[in-house]
Amino acid sequence: MSDADLLTRVSKQIDHAQGVQLIIPEDTGVFSIEDALVHDVRALLDDTVALMRDVVDHYESLGEDPGDAVDQAFDALEETDFLKEIGAQISSELASREVADLAYFGRQQLIDIRESLQRSLAEHSIWKIASYADTGLRRVNKALIALEAAMRDFEGLPPVEREWEDVDQSLEIRLIYTQFRRETLVHETPDSTIDIRLLLIEAGKRIKRLREHEIYPFMRIDDRRQIRTFQKRILA
Repeated sequence: MSDADLLTRVSKQIDHAQGVQLIIPEDTGVFSIEDALVHDVRALLDDTVALMRDVVDHYESLGEDPGDAVDQAFDALEETDFLKEIGAQISSELASREVADLAYFGRQQLIDIRESLQRSLAEHSIWKIASYADTGLRRVNKALIALEAAMRDFEGLPPVEREWEDVDQSLEIRLIYTQFRRETLVHETPDSTIDIRLLLIEAGKRIKRLREHEIYPFMRIDDRRQIRTFQKRILA
């Protein structure tokens, strides 16, 4: 398979991955996640792991060992043009190794996530299933976009403008977290007579407002689970 064919497969896989949406709008504490959606994420992980294996094999097979090329260069020191060619060859081989390494480590991360998702399915742990499916989808997008950029750079092609997550959405979530922290810490005081119960009640109200915010369903599932845990501890 040629470089161009692999690059086309990676680009198509990115388009496919970005078409898979994992949004759980409700947060009642007892929710379900559709089997079809989990199947889509598992299939996406399987296909991406296989694709990255092909990328690793292809780019590792390009050319000879850079060390051999260096030896050849020293054997032909008088031939300036040949030295330039050898230099370009060494550069190309090192660049191909970088692409292979990027695909390899991205693949290993996805394999780990896939195994964790499999264990969660076997345990019927709905929160873990949702969490690993969410993480897997994010990792697939991030790994593929980074790989596409490296492959295009190797081919001397201009980069493609991609977004693996909505930047505006991400900034809004961080702003909400910042406001929540600021509102909570403003009441900190060394005064030992402060009513801790009232502070916890106020914090509980802020968590309630946070969970009612329109951006809440787009937060990471692990973050939402932690927020619910805080709320339950405060109520207790």
